[in-house]
Amino acid sequence: MDLRQKLNQARNAYIDKYRRDPNVIFISNSFYSELDEMVGGLNLYDAAPRHLWGANVIVVLTPDYIKFAEDSDVRKAAQRFHNDGSWDSYKVQKTRTTIGSVNNGVHMPSEIIELEPIEFSKEEIEIYLMQN
Repeated sequence: MDLRQKLNQARNAYIDKYRRDPNVIFISNSFYSELDEMVGGLNLYDAAPRHLWGANVIVVLTPDYIKFAEDSDVRKAAQRFHNDGSWDSYKVQKTRTTIGSVNNGVHMPSEIIELEPIEFSKEEIEIYLMQN
């Protein structure tokens, strides 16, 4: 499987799980040459809109690693990291809200659904903070 397929698969898994469009990609430095070839040698900032769904690319040292996330979740984890940098990982609770409605006189209330938390390693947060 080539890198484009791996990225598509990881992105689709994220969207299926959280029903949101991710805007951050954590990717292993072991994929860097393949990523560079995939984007035609453009720098990652210029390549992001056309090749990488507009996502910010964060290169990490973890081998063979691809992870999608939302910037707001990484920032929440970074805030926890600032409060206590001694942990190895930082979890962020994810939720989805349904909007209530009225149909044939029956009121359906709004609902907040808790999803699986997303976890960020200390390395991911440190590199994210260095780049932002």
